[in-house]
Amino acid sequence: MVSEYPIYTFPGANVSLSKLKELQCMSCSELSFYYGLAQICRSIEKISLMLFESNSGIAHLIEMQTRIKYLCVYVDDNDYGFKDKNESKKEQVSGENKHKRIFQALVKHADSILYFMLWIDRSFPFCLFPQLINLETLKLINDLGVEQRLFEKQLEMASFPNLQVLELTSISLSIATKIIENTNGNLWKVKIESSDFNNTIIYIRAIINYCPNIEYVSLFINNQNLDELKRLLISCQRLEGIELLIKMAENVRFMSEKFFYILVSLAPTSLYKIQIDLRIFSLKTLDLFFINWRGRKFLHLYPLITWRSTSDSLKKYEIEGIIKYCMDNSFWYIEKYEEIEWED
Repeated sequence: MVSEYPIYTFPGANVSLSKLKELQCMSCSELSFYYGLAQICRSIEKISLMLFESNSGIAHLIEMQTRIKYLCVYVDDNDYGFKDKNESKKEQVSGENKHKRIFQALVKHADSILYFMLWIDRSFPFCLFPQLINLETLKLINDLGVEQRLFEKQLEMASFPNLQVLELTSISLSIATKIIENTNGNLWKVKIESSDFNNTIIYIRAIINYCPNIEYVSLFINNQNLDELKRLLISCQRLEGIELLIKMAENVRFMSEKFFYILVSLAPTSLYKIQIDLRIFSLKTLDLFFINWRGRKFLHLYPLITWRSTSDSLKKYEIEGIIKYCMDNSFWYIEKYEEIEWED
């Protein structure tokens, strides 16, 4: 519901709103509200779009901006119970993408967009990916389980020479690898949330070959790729934190002694944060690892799952100053990096 006196009609609105830099847009809001803002606002740089239905007012507002730099898009064409009051009968009959005009408006800003966060939906025009040539941060969330073939080709075609931060959720390692291979050595953070352990070797090789400046990375480890882990630790000398996701086939024992030997003997001196599920290791194996870590940088250890018996046994190594057992979610918090915040 829109007020009888919209904000852009208030005294002094021309001055105050002309300086607006950030806006959250919901397509279920009235068209007139966004058309009114578009008459005043030209300097919006950070915009969040929650799209449930067509809204030409949002499209017009986007078109009128000088340069959009930070973009977050959430699309849900199931409408969550919203009545699509703005969708024309022509759109309903033809099946035309109800957000087409909004997406067309975004193309105007493709060159200026530095940060892009997308909750993937079938209706999103994935042809926009190759046009985002100046991206520095790319975050893709596929929680809806959209078929990856729908956007895989466009991501393979895209080139992201300036990309520094890549975060993917529920997206295959093969697609992650293609994105990494289309960068230009500037990636320093790669965070992957996935249960996919296919193509782990080509993924690790992509990190080795295309990410000389990598500092934080998710690694998917099994017995078959331990030699690639060796190469990565030797090649990536700026590593500060690694998230280690270990998965073995049923009735196959993980080569934990070899794994920890590789970590101790080859980890760069810069490495001081590890996130890992400690439950798969015996206390004897962990004891040996921590003893061998003596003399290295103070190790911040983040358990993926807290296990009481393990945490109790590690206290002596904390007292000795070998490790710090971090029972929080701050592994991916990086002091030098100012995370872009979005309103819920």
